Amino acid sequence: MINELVQGVLQNRSGEHKLTRLVARQQVPNKQGIEDESRDLLLSAFVVYEELKRLFEGQIQSGYEEAFLLHVMMMVHRIHFQSQYQNEGNVVPETLVTNQTDVCAIEKIMAHNKLAINRAEITALLQYVCIE
Repeated sequence: MINELVQGVLQNRSGEHKLTRLVARQQVPNKQGIEDESRDLLLSAFVVYEELKRLFEGQIQSGYEEAFLLHVMMMVHRIHFQSQYQNEGNVVPETLVTNQTDVCAIEKIMAHNKLAINRAEITALLQYVCIE
């Protein structure tokens, strides 16, 4: 029986080439906007990641590229849900002053994406970057 099925498949390949059509999934009612919100959040996080990766091109510590991606995704999630790292005890003022140009660029990227980032999140983000 298996041989017959295989022969049938092989004959279809050598003869007529039928194109497989994709069938759209049945539309499921949106669960109170959660599907849209999660999609928008994922897209926003990826856009922010791409912009930050471009900003720090060649400066992200070797071996930390995937961790940087995950950190940015989680950071955008924290910002979106108003649960950013607390500034108290998590800000290294020297890092922010020394890297003021990068800090301004990060804030600009986040503002462009309608995300208000605090100093603790910026300090954490800069831990992935090799600063000269």
